[in-house]
Amino acid sequence: MSLLGFHQALPFLVATVLAASCKCSGDERPRSRSALRFDGVYRSLGPSSPHPPVAYSYLRFTEQGIGCQLTTTKPVAIARAQLRCDTDAGAIAVGPFTFAGDHVRLVTELRRGKIEYDGQVEGDARRLRVQSHITGHAGEESYVFVADEP
Repeated sequence: MSLLGFHQALPFLVATVLAASCKCSGDERPRSRSALRFDGVYRSLGPSSPHPPVAYSYLRFTEQGIGCQLTTTKPVAIARAQLRCDTDAGAIAVGPFTFAGDHVRLVTELRRGKIEYDGQVEGDARRLRVQSHITGHAGEESYVFVADEP
């Protein structure tokens, strides 16, 4: 099943939870302390690898219930522009997410396998447990929000 087909099969409950969690449109930003932001990306606080070149992980969420992830050595401005959840081309992993209360869960998929993110929302920060079914890596990563440029 393609990711698009999987997305179309998501239950009505996901849309309902998202609508209740964030009543935002356009330039409006969520007011809730635990709201998930859709107007930018979440960048990992530390490099995803301790070895050069230094690469960071970026996550983006959409109001349609899709999230995506990119690991890159490029600056945040370029990563923000590249990371769009409407494509699964190249190194961008795409998949559905759920968000309820202050808990978010995202499962992205590349051709090589899945990566699961699961954790809590704390203002504009995220602390997520990460499990890669591609590399076998498991651990915790912290992310901070970086707004898109107008």
